[in-house]
Amino acid sequence: MPVWTSKASKRQLLGKLGAASLISLLAFAADRIWQGDDVGPQTRRARASQMMQRALDVVREHREQNGLSIDLAPDPNATGLIGVEYSEITTTVGDLEAKRTTTNPAMASLMVELLEKAGVGSGDRVAVGCSGSFPGLFVATLSAMEALGAEPIIVISLGASSYGANRLDFTLVELSLELNRHAVLLHRVAGASLGGSGDRGLEFEPVVRASLEEKIRSAGIPLLSAGTLLEAVGERLAVYGVDSCKKAVKAFVNIGGGSVDMGTDPWILELGPGLHRAIDVPGKVHERGVLLAMAERGIPVIHLLNIKGLARKHGIPWDPVPYKEERSEPRSVKFWAVLVLYLCGMSVVSWKCRRQKEVVSNRG
Repeated sequence: MPVWTSKASKRQLLGKLGAASLISLLAFAADRIWQGDDVGPQTRRARASQMMQRALDVVREHREQNGLSIDLAPDPNATGLIGVEYSEITTTVGDLEAKRTTTNPAMASLMVELLEKAGVGSGDRVAVGCSGSFPGLFVATLSAMEALGAEPIIVISLGASSYGANRLDFTLVELSLELNRHAVLLHRVAGASLGGSGDRGLEFEPVVRASLEEKIRSAGIPLLSAGTLLEAVGERLAVYGVDSCKKAVKAFVNIGGGSVDMGTDPWILELGPGLHRAIDVPGKVHERGVLLAMAERGIPVIHLLNIKGLARKHGIPWDPVPYKEERSEPRSVKFWAVLVLYLCGMSVVSWKCRRQKEVVSNRG
């Protein structure tokens, strides 16, 4: 009988196989324990993306059933969240590719990431200021809040740039009502303004302003119409309960370029997109919008305006048709460290097996 088939040799072989199995098991356990805090966020991000997709389905069905046809030329993914180039409530020129990029459900996943980095968790209150320019980001933010179990306090303005929620028959008001009606993303809009010039739609036709005001009131939303910027900022801060004894606001999300949220300080245009845990607030008080007022109070700000920069920074596909399934997220350093340790362990086992074979062969 060959020496290698002896009982002793078999025991040694089984020992090596057992060591290899043990190394694999330990590597798997280390990966789960070490990155265990990432499992929850990944689940929440996936859930947020799924909720946004469901919201898009609801919007599409609503528009089809109510004769609000979707033009596939500007909206090839048929999201229902792309408006027209120009309407009675269009305020500025907008980038169509940016608008389409923000309707990607991957944006909801990104919003979960940004909110968690800002320290937002279940039960936390988050202030949201949203113009009509990016309805996709409105839905993405609501989806992320729902996935996190956070409480949004929302103030909207109805003016919108090109291809935003700028159809008079489908503004942010209709979008909000439809999401609530189907219980997809339950929320409450705490206040609304007309947007546009002076935040009171001063460039809109009188009949259009009257229509928007009636739309807001009929939805049961308080109409915000303060005169000066300073008054309007104070009005919104009161709605958010920032300076009251209410539960603290953990973060502020600014969607679009609403005049009250942005303010009139030219410096604000230099602020990069994404999360800002702290901002060195410049400028004069009477030029500051809600964003800088929040930063001045030490509240983290998520600024959503430069969409191309935001997409590039966080791996969001730019204007994809059709949508890609997931964001491109690189493997973490932890993952590679565990992989290296595993490969090193397996190399040691392999080397020992070869050595054992050589010893047995020499004896034979």
